[in-house]
Amino acid sequence: MIPASRARYLAWRAFGFPERIVVGLLTGERLLIRRLPAHDLSVAHEVFVQKVYRPEAIANGRDVSRIVDVGSNVGYTLVYFGLRYPEAALVAFEPHPTHVELLKRNVALNNLSARVRIHAAAAGDRKGEARLSDEGTCSTLVNGEALSAISVPIIDFFDAVGTGDIDLLKMDAEGAEYPILMDERFPNLRTRMLVVEWHATPERPDADVLISARLEQLGWHLKEGPKDQQPGHRTGILWGSR
Repeated sequence: MIPASRARYLAWRAFGFPERIVVGLLTGERLLIRRLPAHDLSVAHEVFVQKVYRPEAIANGRDVSRIVDVGSNVGYTLVYFGLRYPEAALVAFEPHPTHVELLKRNVALNNLSARVRIHAAAAGDRKGEARLSDEGTCSTLVNGEALSAISVPIIDFFDAVGTGDIDLLKMDAEGAEYPILMDERFPNLRTRMLVVEWHATPERPDADVLISARLEQLGWHLKEGPKDQQPGHRTGILWGSR
């Protein structure tokens, strides 16, 4: 953080108010962050410190003109990609209403609004509606009528992105990435770089194996990123290029 933001951040952590502050990073980004129990700090650490979504295969001198972000959360990945690829248009999918509001704020703070198209909906393999658990960054589509769940629209991902080139496709959708990757239309996407956070779910405990096999069969060259192997909660990052 820049010095002024660091002092304000330390005071904010110590006293716990206000609920939200804006901080500036040394790399130029400005971020709106919420205090706990929101998970903004951990998400920001993953994106800007651990750099779990760094697009390694794009660092080859070619132009980057279009980035698609499935599961944009509060917009930190859009900010991360947007400032590193100043000519790229960004397409965002985020179903949680609170996250959409914060996403718009973070995009505006970094003067990216004109370059970002926001779909306030879950990306799926068909259009419809679903229930979304209200669990912050871990919100996921659920079955049944859980009291904490909220109704959200689902947009057909393939209709939304169309047939244009995608230089980078980033997916972190708490399990919703699986039906998109397995859809018969996925091989037809003109994508040259892929960053996926896979999620092993009770319905698909071997999602990592199935997703890796699917991508390799389609000719993707994969590299494994960080993994979280907690009992009952296995996730990990895959980078893919072709």
